[in-house]
Amino acid sequence: GALPYADVTFATSVVGRGRGIYLREPAETATPQVFNVKVDPEFKELDSSLNRAKIDFDVNLALTSTAPWVKVPQFAVLPAAGKTFAVSVDPTGLKEGEAHLAHVIGYDTGKPGVGPLFRVPITVLRPVAPTVCPLAQEAPRFVRKGLGLSAGTLVRSFVAVPKGSTWAEFTLRTRAFTGGNRVLTMHVLQDTPHLSYGKGSEEFVFRFTAGGEQTKTFRVEAGG
Repeated sequence: GALPYADVTFATSVVGRGRGIYLREPAETATPQVFNVKVDPEFKELDSSLNRAKIDFDVNLALTSTAPWVKVPQFAVLPAAGKTFAVSVDPTGLKEGEAHLAHVIGYDTGKPGVGPLFRVPITVLRPVAPTVCPLAQEAPRFVRKGLGLSAGTLVRSFVAVPKGSTWAEFTLRTRAFTGGNRVLTMHVLQDTPHLSYGKGSEEFVFRFTAGGEQTKTFRVEAGG
């Protein structure tokens, strides 16, 4: 028969957050969290039969997650007034310094062949926390070794700025090599609430004619 939602779109929102779930601060990614997701059927204003369609509207949802670190109820009933359900996100086992993406997807249990009715995106950037040695009175540091880079290679790292820090020093070391010069570009982007994308972004170029090391310095701002 005809789909009960042929003229319906499904709007999703995360209570208190917006369209999806985005976690990037150390405090947000250090412990499991639960979020409430709202699904609202939005009816197109077609004709006088609309009110009847709203009354009759009732969809049995099957909810799935694309990643094991995201848990959702197996089923939910979606009436015309909408439905809120809980999504549990546990980022504690995710690899530090990398981006992780998942989706919560809703299907009609009676018509799974129709495909997803909605998707809720979940992004976790679990930052590396630079190590601190109070006894040595040294600055916090984050080290990556043994990176093999070729032309066009892109390496990303997400790093939490230590509390009280106002600047950072980046040192790049290369082994001895033969052939032409080696050129590497470093793009530093800090997401701060009061700065635009451009003002929180800096770019540095490292040019090596032989093995050795070079250092660049840039300003940073610790989180709240």
